[in-house]
Amino acid sequence: MEAIAHNLPALKQQRDRAQKRGFSLIEAAIVLGVVGLVVGGIWVAAKAVIDKWKAERLASGIITIVEGTKKLFPMQLWPNDPSGNTDIASVLVSAGIPPADMVKGGSIIIPHNNQKNTIKVNLLYPPLASDRAIYVWFLEPSKSIADQTMSIVISSQKGAIYWAYCSDSPETHWWKWPSDGWPPNCPVGGSYKSVFYFKP
Repeated sequence: MEAIAHNLPALKQQRDRAQKRGFSLIEAAIVLGVVGLVVGGIWVAAKAVIDKWKAERLASGIITIVEGTKKLFPMQLWPNDPSGNTDIASVLVSAGIPPADMVKGGSIIIPHNNQKNTIKVNLLYPPLASDRAIYVWFLEPSKSIADQTMSIVISSQKGAIYWAYCSDSPETHWWKWPSDGWPPNCPVGGSYKSVFYFKP
């Protein structure tokens, strides 16, 4: 009993240290949690700003390409292509129409994704000349950027667009304009195909 009584102060000190240590760990966990929330919030906000900038840059480039195509290929001078579809991306690149940061080799590229995805530009030749269109499409891996790009292009070019849609890839589900709602909301998928049919 004397030995136990003798060790009581030491045991009490040990217990107090353990309690203090436990409290410090809880405090540290709370601080880390708060820091994590703050950093996470900053990251989400920064990503939203970056996505918006990428979408604006992509939309601006598409509009520049279409305007340049109209000047280079006035409809009355379109070549008579019986296939109904002529790829003109390399011709546009040769003519210096796409912005410099959207050119890689002979292709038109998505500026923020220049290792993977290209922008296709075609002249479409349906049976009626009045239905001809400048067909522009691309695959964008980010839903946020695809949605925003569709919104920007369509809202600024409504009078110049026959039709536009965004689909998953392969095309199983899609959103169409103007009949199926606003603003565009690309279907959830692995990548997003954004398609525009511009009037010549």
